[in-house]
Amino acid sequence: VKFTQNCIDFLEYGDAHIGMKVGEEISMEDALYGMLLASANEVSYAIANSVNGGYDNFINMMNEKVTELGGTNSHFVNANGLHDENHYTSARDMALIGKELFKHPEFFKIVQTLQYEIPSSGTCQQHVFQQKHKMLQPSSSKYYEYAVGGKTGYTSDALATLITMADNGSMKLVCVVLRTHGGNNYPDTTNLFNYAFDNFERIDVNGQETSEDVGDILEDESGEHSGYVVVPKGVKFSDLKMEMTVDEGHTGEAVLTYTYEGNLVGSARAKLSEKYLKEHRAEIKKQEKKTKKAD
Repeated sequence: VKFTQNCIDFLEYGDAHIGMKVGEEISMEDALYGMLLASANEVSYAIANSVNGGYDNFINMMNEKVTELGGTNSHFVNANGLHDENHYTSARDMALIGKELFKHPEFFKIVQTLQYEIPSSGTCQQHVFQQKHKMLQPSSSKYYEYAVGGKTGYTSDALATLITMADNGSMKLVCVVLRTHGGNNYPDTTNLFNYAFDNFERIDVNGQETSEDVGDILEDESGEHSGYVVVPKGVKFSDLKMEMTVDEGHTGEAVLTYTYEGNLVGSARAKLSEKYLKEHRAEIKKQEKKTKKAD
């Protein structure tokens, strides 16, 4: 990751940085630590600028990715989050990004580091910085035992923002608080986590679904069964309403959507049962022909 004049020129008084200079070079790993721990704005710019296609292409990829994840209220125009009227997001979209991060253990390795050093070398000076997220600092009064990751944020326009991931061993959660005053972002996050852990529970769909139309619950990319629901404690799986939608793009598979009192609580991908396949053989063959023609 090389630092050009453009990586530095936009910085204003008060913007977070680690003092990188034009012409300096560091590894991508060092840069990620600088961005995620120190909120270094010049490092964020340099990372985006170093990816194939350059800075503008990286911004396009950011927008494409949030849409791919299901985001509907985000538009990014820079790589660091500094104020711009055309740069915005929502708590829901940030939560979707946080959920995706659970697939990337390297992210958690970085953000669980309390202090990091970029050593002095022939291409840069030494830089030492610390993790700013207080819920991840055991020595802080804001420390939260189930917190496993997150990122702080602040501008005078957006005020304090915070995204935090927590895992109590039975359920993983993402909490996003935006536009908070003072230090309220930490107690607000803690209270929301405690409420969710105390009042809700996760139930895996595998082994619970009894519909004769459903076969095996499919596994996700990590090899785990992908389907689960999150429901108020005391609610049984049998209390949920299931709607099955045959996946026309994947023969013999379906998406199961679960609701409780009209509220979406989870979903799963599953194989259709032999019984269902026999009863709907003609429809399935017809759909297969349509798919082949489309290809």
